[in-house]
Amino acid sequence: MKALSPDGSGIPAAPPLRVRLLGGFSVTRDGGAPAAQRWARPSARTLVKLLAVAPGHRLHREEVMSVCWPEADARAAAGSLRVALHAARHALEPELPPRAASSYLVADGALLSLAPGLVRVDADEAESAARAALRLGRMPELSAALGLFTGELLPEDRYAHWAAARRGQLALLRERLLLRLAEGHLDAAPERAAAFAQQVLAASPAEELAHRVLLDALLRQGLRRRAVHQYHVCREALDTELGVRPAPETERLHRAALAAAPAPLPTAPPLPAPVRGVRGALPLRGRTAALERLLAPQGPPVRLLTGEAGVGKTRLAGEVARRASEAGTAVLWGSGHDAEGHTPYGAFAEALDGWLAEHTAAERAGVGAEYPELASFLPSLGRPGKRAGAARRRSATASSGRARCCSPTSPPGAPSSSSSTTCTPPTPAPSSS
Repeated sequence: MKALSPDGSGIPAAPPLRVRLLGGFSVTRDGGAPAAQRWARPSARTLVKLLAVAPGHRLHREEVMSVCWPEADARAAAGSLRVALHAARHALEPELPPRAASSYLVADGALLSLAPGLVRVDADEAESAARAALRLGRMPELSAALGLFTGELLPEDRYAHWAAARRGQLALLRERLLLRLAEGHLDAAPERAAAFAQQVLAASPAEELAHRVLLDALLRQGLRRRAVHQYHVCREALDTELGVRPAPETERLHRAALAAAPAPLPTAPPLPAPVRGVRGALPLRGRTAALERLLAPQGPPVRLLTGEAGVGKTRLAGEVARRASEAGTAVLWGSGHDAEGHTPYGAFAEALDGWLAEHTAAERAGVGAEYPELASFLPSLGRPGKRAGAARRRSATASSGRARCCSPTSPPGAPSSSSSTTCTPPTPAPSSS
């Protein structure tokens, strides 16, 4: 039996109208003739959208006219609004008799609104469920509320200024749901916590709480290297978008990641193989003057050894490094070849990475926090991926700067494919060849 209109006219009451905004605009009715799928006038469709996103689903006629016909004069805009209203009423309620009042679009003097109680908007239902779930803080309600956010609000009107405020409110609510779910799953299901945090970061790269939850989740799964990587992603996002550094709690998680048992690193042993091999080799002949110049404490910090292949450049550099090591100098040894073409600053990366791997987690955390550019090519600090060209160009400067901070004198040098380079700063500064 059909319900009759409450006004006593004997006309069957209109069924509830559902307006869908999330994932794209559409309207459906719970019974009766279906609402129009194709709208005769785009302005009628826009009118319903405007009312659906407006607070209280109510707007003044002049507000609608200023959005839909901003260039028209008042008389022309009023005429266009009347036409749009007529088209919208019949699109939503095809059986509406001529000159009859719409059940869904209500005109009250200068105000236009969607009929309360009869028109249901999916964005309102998602918002109500989200706020209730956030108050309760229970996982089932939070998950159910998140499921109601089925897509972006009006993606076809992504750049329309009139939808921006409502879109921002819903995006913030969805983000809060994701963060609560991420925090709630840290203990029992850290992999799910990580997935929720990553969804937040996809939309808000500078949301530090999401970075922190992801760091914690990765550590709980034993993914130390990925946790270190995430710290540097967080630090760069905060610096780029907000101009701030990570909070103390984020720094604590970074130190915990560095202190965790690392996977075996492809680094050189404390005394590089070329230097160890020199120990039992025959003494050098005719190189006394060269050795004295290379080991002189007042000499330049970087020396370049050149010559044809096989003349003994590596042997000479190894002898210098061996003598410097025996004198108490920290020796850094790295090599690189043009044919490799893999790691930027490969010789520096190999030398510095082997050296940093021997330092404490706190010291490595300090290096990574102060010189995040180094993390792009040093395994002992993590690998946040390929960075901008400008960041890589800064890497060599950062390497030199950190070496100066860690030691009393200048940083080590590195060899090229056709020459050997040795650095012989005074003890106890690092020396590299």
